[in-house]
Amino acid sequence: MPPVDKVNLDDFQSLCKRNQSTVKSDEPGNPSYYHLGHNPGREKQVRQYRPDGQLVPKGQEPRKCDWLVINDTDRRAYFIELKGSQSAIDVSQMTEAVKLCGDCLKGYQFLYRVAVGNGHGSLSPKFVEFRDKQRKGIVIVKRGILEENL
Repeated sequence: MPPVDKVNLDDFQSLCKRNQSTVKSDEPGNPSYYHLGHNPGREKQVRQYRPDGQLVPKGQEPRKCDWLVINDTDRRAYFIELKGSQSAIDVSQMTEAVKLCGDCLKGYQFLYRVAVGNGHGSLSPKFVEFRDKQRKGIVIVKRGILEENL
């Protein structure tokens, strides 16, 4: 099977309900670090996908970020990486996910989130360069639970 390089998100089922109050993006068995997106009053229309394993076959190179959470009401797309290994945090998995489904998200603001396990995940030089080029709030890295309103 040839590698998948573009997807139409309408071809996939969201892993959360459209007006879900809380959207949790985690790795099973790792309860100490995850992203928690709140939808106060269930006012926003939201979607959630797993780029690696749902949108493309797990293990296909180049790798994609762990989660994509979309707020359709405010036109925001959150590319989420969960980092529990000793390897450096690299921006490539998030930018590869943007390439994969960015055509479906024209006009959306892209936000990059990294939740890091305790004692893991130094920032790669490419990640620092990418982060430093963005406006404040576009890229957030947090150890443990990264929690925010969607």
